[in-house]
Amino acid sequence: MSTNAEEISNRLGYILNYKTPPEPRPELGEFWWNGKVAAAVHEQRRRWLLHGGVFLELMRFLRSDLANKRHFIARLQNRIGHQLFASLVPPIRG
Repeated sequence: MSTNAEEISNRLGYILNYKTPPEPRPELGEFWWNGKVAAAVHEQRRRWLLHGGVFLELMRFLRSDLANKRHFIARLQNRIGHQLFASLVPPIRG
């Protein structure tokens, strides 16, 4: 049976090793074992959007707060800017 002092020292070591709780990654990431999972998830989402899910997404967007809307518009502008730049600049051949 362990004493109270041993339990406290074990907990103290745990707290020192793990200062913050783990946080899940927002995206799946680029792992070799995730390739097929990511493709399946994207295909499922595409099918859902094409079969009426786009209206739910639009409703969620319209009900969201101003910070989410600003973030979405900034990402959209960035994406359009990159596509426009790529169409104007010829590819570099090496």
